Amino acid sequence: MARQRTIQVMPSHSLTSDSKLSKILSKLGWKAGKSNLRLWHSDDASPLTYPMINFRAKSIDKQRVGELFGEVFGYEIDVIPECYVGLAVSKIQGHQRHGSVVRCPVAFPRGDRVYQKLLTNHPEETWMEEWRLDIYGHVENSLLTRKQLQKNSLGFPGPQRKPGWFHFNVPLAEAFTDPELASLEEFREAIRMDYGSLDVIRHEDDKIYVIDATTATTCPNPEWHGNCTEDQYLRRSSEAFEMAFGK
Repeated sequence: MARQRTIQVMPSHSLTSDSKLSKILSKLGWKAGKSNLRLWHSDDASPLTYPMINFRAKSIDKQRVGELFGEVFGYEIDVIPECYVGLAVSKIQGHQRHGSVVRCPVAFPRGDRVYQKLLTNHPEETWMEEWRLDIYGHVENSLLTRKQLQKNSLGFPGPQRKPGWFHFNVPLAEAFTDPELASLEEFREAIRMDYGSLDVIRHEDDKIYVIDATTATTCPNPEWHGNCTEDQYLRRSSEAFEMAFGK
């Protein structure tokens, strides 16, 4: 009989029943508890000093994502709202919140927000394409989901999702060139993410932009996937997790 694996997830309260990590561990038959294998499952800065999965010195928020993105890719997603002219997206720093479109310049920008370029593709359509990279160790081992998102009248997607508009486990080469994958790996290393997800959009200028990053990922609604069931999604995700961290 195979030995049951144990992983210590910190902070412990982050391992909720609806988190993707919880469902992956359940699928693998692993249990949460004290272990030499530790995983930091939060976008807040880790107060701990010993090595672990997702160990890093700083927190992950939209401002840090924008700063590191500019350093790695050599072009910016953030705009200076007082100086920029045109439409931009105002986003609260926290995750799980959708931004709103504003017209710049903004005389008195809010300190709790970042302001980003309004990205789009398929400009003549009512939808846009976004990529979700589920990270398991390195970008080359990540699982890729193609998402179609409905746009509002200003060209920005809201929280609505249509059934079947997500396609899971798309080959990386269908979305990114080799140099782009190398830059995404450099970004992943810079943000110190071993397990988590990156959201990426290819703008109409044909450049890719990382718009968000988080370690505390959740599973997408099963009906959003057009090419797999929830069980298939979790089985493939569990295989990737075990390959990356199960040795």
